[in-house]
Amino acid sequence: MLIYFIFGTSNHLNMSSQGAVSLLVGEAVLAGVEQVHPNGAGICVEPNDTITTLGPNLNFTDLTTEMTTTLLTTTMDMIGINSTANPDMCIPRADANTLVSISITMVAGAVQLLLGLLQFGFLTIYLSDPLNSAFTCGAALHILSSQLANMLGTTLPPISGVGKFFVYFVEAFKQISAGNVNVASIIVCLVSFAVLLAVKIINEKCSKYVKIPIPIDIIVLVTSLLLSQFLNWETELDISTVGAIERGFRAPTAPPVEHFTSGTGIIINGLVLGIISYSLSVSVAKTFAVRYGYEVDSNQEMIAYGAVNFGMSWFSTFVSASSIACTSLHESMRGKTLLYSLYATIITLVGILTFAPVFAPVPKCVLSAIILVNLKNMMMQVEQLPGLWRTNRYDFAIWLVTLAAILGIDLPIGLLVGVIFSLATVIFRSQAPKAYLLGRVPETDIYKNVKKIKGAEEIEGVRVFKFDGALYFASAENFRTRLFRQVAMNPKKILAKAKAHAKKTGALASNLDIRTEVMDKEEIKEQLEIVKAEGSHPDDRARQLAQASKSKQQQPDGLG
Repeated sequence: MLIYFIFGTSNHLNMSSQGAVSLLVGEAVLAGVEQVHPNGAGICVEPNDTITTLGPNLNFTDLTTEMTTTLLTTTMDMIGINSTANPDMCIPRADANTLVSISITMVAGAVQLLLGLLQFGFLTIYLSDPLNSAFTCGAALHILSSQLANMLGTTLPPISGVGKFFVYFVEAFKQISAGNVNVASIIVCLVSFAVLLAVKIINEKCSKYVKIPIPIDIIVLVTSLLLSQFLNWETELDISTVGAIERGFRAPTAPPVEHFTSGTGIIINGLVLGIISYSLSVSVAKTFAVRYGYEVDSNQEMIAYGAVNFGMSWFSTFVSASSIACTSLHESMRGKTLLYSLYATIITLVGILTFAPVFAPVPKCVLSAIILVNLKNMMMQVEQLPGLWRTNRYDFAIWLVTLAAILGIDLPIGLLVGVIFSLATVIFRSQAPKAYLLGRVPETDIYKNVKKIKGAEEIEGVRVFKFDGALYFASAENFRTRLFRQVAMNPKKILAKAKAHAKKTGALASNLDIRTEVMDKEEIKEQLEIVKAEGSHPDDRARQLAQASKSKQQQPDGLG
C-alpha cells in the first residue's frame, strides 16, 4: 500500500491478495515448479511424501539410492548452495514454490509497468460502468461463498474450476446435512454479523451528526480476541482460530535467472496474471470512482499496480490486486483519500513487527462476519437492475450476462465474457441504432421523437428523419432500410412504377413527376399510417397487425 499510495490515483483502492488471482497464482506456481524441476528433480523428498510426478503410488520408502540421486540438480545454486561441493543437498518444495511465485510476480509487475508507460490504459474504456458494477458484485458473492467454511466451523474440500461458486454452497449443504458443523462458530458468527450490521447502519444514518463513526470492526475484533483467549474457545468450543502469525518480514530475495531461461511457462503465466490482476483492480477502482464522483487515470493505475508487484516481488510476495473486502472496509469507515490507507498501513506494519502473534486467538468466523458486513454495499448493487431496465436495456443485459458468467464460470473468465458481450453490444448498436421521425414541439424550435413526446407535430409535406448512430459501411444498409420505411417511400419501387407508367403511356420516364403521377397522396398517407402504427422499429408481426387492423376498418358494415 505504501507504493500504491505514491503512484495510485484511486481514493479508496487497497492492494492486497485477491481470491481469484491467488488461485491463479497457485496454479501458475505448480506449473512453474514442474518446468524448473521436471519430474520433481532437485526437490527434497520428505518421508511419507508421495511423488505424483514419478508415479501415483510411489512413496519415499520405495525410492532407491540411485533414484534419490537422480532427483538432485543444480537448482541448489538458486539458494546460494554449490551443488558441486555438496551434491546431496536439495531445495525444499516450499522454497521452490516461493522462488517461482517471486519470478511470476516480477514478470507481472514488469508487464504492467511497460504497458502503463506505453499508455495502454485506454483499453479500460471497454470496461463499462455496468460491467464494473456486475464484476464487483460477483466478486463480493464469490468472497461470500469462500467464507462458508469459516462461518459454519467446518472444512470444505479444495474447490476450483467452472461453477465453483455454486459448488461451495453444495458442499456446505452436505456438511450441514451430515451434522459436520460447529454450532458455536455459527452462533458467534451470527451475533458478530448482527452487531456489526446494526452499528454500521446507525453510522450511516447518523453520518450528518457524528463526524467520527463508531469503530465497530475494531471493537468486535478485540472483544472476540479477549473472549477467545480467556474462555478458551479453541479448546472448549472447538472454534477455529487464526493461529500462529509470524512476526516481521523475510529478507529480500532475488528470483533465480534460471526461471527466465529454462522455458517460457513462467513468463507467459506472469504476463497473463499481470493483465488479469490489472483488469480486476481497475474495475474496482472505477466502481468506487463512479460512486464518489472522481476520476482514475487508467494509465497511471497500471503503472501503480506494476510498481506494487515489481517492488514487492523482492519480499517473497505473490501477484497483488485490489482487495474488495479491504476497499469496502475503507469505504465503510468513511475514508475519502489514500491518506486513510496510509494510516492503516502504518498501523498494520507496526502490528506485524511487534504484536502480530497476539491475534492468534481471533476466531475465523468473526473475521468472516467482518468481511461480509463490509461487502454489503457491493452485493446490494443488484438494486441497479430495475433502473437499468428502464433506462438502457443493453446495459441491463451487460450487467446480467457478466454476473451470470462470473458466478457460473469464474471471476477472470467471467470478466472476459462480460467484456466480449459488451463489445458485441457496441457493434450491434453501431450497426442498428435507433431511427425515428421528428416533430416540432409547439411554439418552440425543438424537434423530438413523435412517438415518445406528446404534442410533437410533423410539418406538412416534410419528414424529418433521425438516425442515432454513425453512418458507415456496416450501418449503411440498415440506414437505407429504416429511412425508406419511416418516410414510406422507396425510391427503387417508385422508379420501377415510373418506368412501368411511362411504358404504359408512352411518355419518357425522365419527364414524369413521380410524386404526383405515380403515387397518389392517399397511398402515401396509408403507408405512413401503417408505419406509425408499427412504431420506430419495424417488425413483420407489427406490420401484419397494422395492415389487418386497417383492412378491418375499411370493411363495410355487415361484412365479417
